[in-house]
Amino acid sequence: MTTIRSRRAGGRHLPEATPAPATPASAVPRGMAGWPGGGEGAPPFSLAAATSQASAPGGGTGEGKLQSRLPGAENNPAIVGTYTPSVIAAGMTERQLEDGIRRILKDLPSLLWYHTHDSRRSPSGFPDLVTVGPWGILYRELKKEKGRLTKAQQEWLNALSSAGANAGVWRPNALLSGQIARELAAIAGIGGAA
Repeated sequence: MTTIRSRRAGGRHLPEATPAPATPASAVPRGMAGWPGGGEGAPPFSLAAATSQASAPGGGTGEGKLQSRLPGAENNPAIVGTYTPSVIAAGMTERQLEDGIRRILKDLPSLLWYHTHDSRRSPSGFPDLVTVGPWGILYRELKKEKGRLTKAQQEWLNALSSAGANAGVWRPNALLSGQIARELAAIAGIGGAA
């Protein structure tokens, strides 16, 4: 953002563009610089951050939106602690979603998980991620925010659910809202039911 101020030159006022003061590094949440992009630019997702959201003011509502203390800051990631997950989620890829889930899984060593590296030689439609813990097993298809299930994927999820398995779809908004961390924590024996 730039601000315009005038300066005198030969008796006239000429506009002069000067850069606005830079946002201090301490005001940008860790990992938000350069978002979207993944890797170092991806928002930090951790089990502790996601599960503590439920006890934070405005958190744990299932709405998928963290509340801001500053008016008009809903979509400004440069303001500490404020972002609208649905806006960020819309720009996330399936790979970024998977990377966020892997970061949570690192905090839960009691869980075993499997993600097919290359599904071209596997039966069509089987869920992307299977996670097993002392308190349950999750079958999850990973999709972009507006990604659609194929017919084979829907058939697998329906068959698993009909057999009593916990099967479903995880999207970026579920990661950003903390839902995924809570479900994984539940099968690890931390927190509520999956």
